[in-house]
Amino acid sequence: MDLVAIIVSFLGVLISGVALYFSKQASEKAEAASSEANKISNEQLKINNAIIETEIRKSIEETNARVNDIALEIVPLSAKIECNEATNVEKKTHEMYQANFKASIQAMLNMYDDACTKYIDNKIDRERFKRNFIVEIRNLIERNSLKEYFDPITSTYKAILKVYNEWENLEK
Repeated sequence: MDLVAIIVSFLGVLISGVALYFSKQASEKAEAASSEANKISNEQLKINNAIIETEIRKSIEETNARVNDIALEIVPLSAKIECNEATNVEKKTHEMYQANFKASIQAMLNMYDDACTKYIDNKIDRERFKRNFIVEIRNLIERNSLKEYFDPITSTYKAILKVYNEWENLEK
């Protein structure tokens, strides 16, 4: 009986050892597959970030171009109005351009605000975003002609203000 118990115990240990070996092999394969999946996932994330960043840049450039185009239309009319040489039609056209200009500025600021929201939410590469936008964000906030949009209390562009303060407030 003792011999049978010893043989059964030995077979149990042997089977456990074989099971442990195969378990370790399966675990190593799973880790390798998981590591490869993580690499692929990280690469996909980088590609997605690049696509988002490209779309952000494109949208901002389009709205900036719109603001500039309208500004070019307004300048001659403004000069005529200042010199009291504008016709009633030109005055009305100037008013229309002014309204479009203001709407275009707001659209541009909305694009920046959306981009800053993505930065705050870690939806894009934060280092690259800062490198690409630090000067633009600073210029937006510090531009006298846009001061009315960045009142800390009433501004609807809170994300832009938050990012600006994060980057520019050296006391934080």
